[in-house]
Amino acid sequence: MGLPSGSRRRTPGLRREELARLADVGVSWYTWLEQGRDIHVSEPLLERLVIALRLTPTERLHLFALAHGRPAPMPVRSPESVRDALQRLLDAHPFPVLVSTRRWDIVAWNAAATVLHPDLGLPASSPEERNGLWALFMNPDRRARMPSWDEAVRRAVAGFRMDAARSADRSEFDALVQKLRAASPEFARLCVSTTWWRPPPW
Repeated sequence: MGLPSGSRRRTPGLRREELARLADVGVSWYTWLEQGRDIHVSEPLLERLVIALRLTPTERLHLFALAHGRPAPMPVRSPESVRDALQRLLDAHPFPVLVSTRRWDIVAWNAAATVLHPDLGLPASSPEERNGLWALFMNPDRRARMPSWDEAVRRAVAGFRMDAARSADRSEFDALVQKLRAASPEFARLCVSTTWWRPPPW
């Protein structure tokens, strides 16, 4: 639990002081939170409370609903592959299928998908090459097949920002954005010309 061992307790569970220590907040502040006072509660703090209290996914949703009055952001998960059972299911499907993460990293596909996107069948020189947002700006073949490219990328960036905003940890999103800004002047100009996200400004 991250706490020093002590004498046996008469009742199970964490004391208020111990929970405050695990969540890295002051005891007084945590007491105010328990009392429902009008204080600002950040998402990172709530996530620390989730870990300290070992809450289930359902309990985490309830905690965020009580504190913020809205659903909890969805955690980012970036697996590098899928389970064999899922890949066999994809391979048996006659139509193109892609599996992507919340950050739009493509982690699995079937043979039919490579007909639409031949680059999926080629070795990737970097993980970004198999990201949906990256491909919109950096893959000339995909761009050539999109007659309304300007409108499509604006919708895509707006959707990407929405997914990032719902994530409990934006670090992976921010890392991709910084790389794409450096690689694509068009993406960099689009970030500068909009105020969809702040902070950080991209």
